[in-house]
Amino acid sequence: MSKIYVDEILPKDNAKITAADLQLPAGSVIQVQSTSTNTPTTINATQTWTAATNFYVSITPKFATSKILIVANVDYDANAAGRMQWFTLYRDSTNLGNVNNGFSANTSSGSRLQGEAGMNYLDSPNTTSSITYSVYTKCNSTPTYVNLYGSYSTITVMEIAQ
Repeated sequence: MSKIYVDEILPKDNAKITAADLQLPAGSVIQVQSTSTNTPTTINATQTWTAATNFYVSITPKFATSKILIVANVDYDANAAGRMQWFTLYRDSTNLGNVNNGFSANTSSGSRLQGEAGMNYLDSPNTTSSITYSVYTKCNSTPTYVNLYGSYSTITVMEIAQ
């Protein structure tokens, strides 16, 4: 069996190879950014999309053709009967979900509405500038609590090669 050992591989013009020179297979993960929080937050957002405080993640795509996979999980509590709760994802100031209903809608069947709202979305931002993804919520009565009992909510973004 033969082996080849090298210290460096350079293009013909002796320039360094950069990320722009690489051709990754479609579906390859280029980079991952993630954040989590267990800070309790009260959101008074009746029928208006409102950002969950300090719950966002930023990413600067390396290629304009890349997709961004967003995966978010929110721990929430709405202590009221007849409660309706919606969650969505924003890219900067753009709502990525259904304008009225977002990605996740939950209704209380008893005197309390609490649980985990999970959201996934494959975005095509078409940029190499920094972008911020955030979780927003609204409800039919106030307030809503995120991480009320110190549990964690997370948001992860992955740049995917195309």
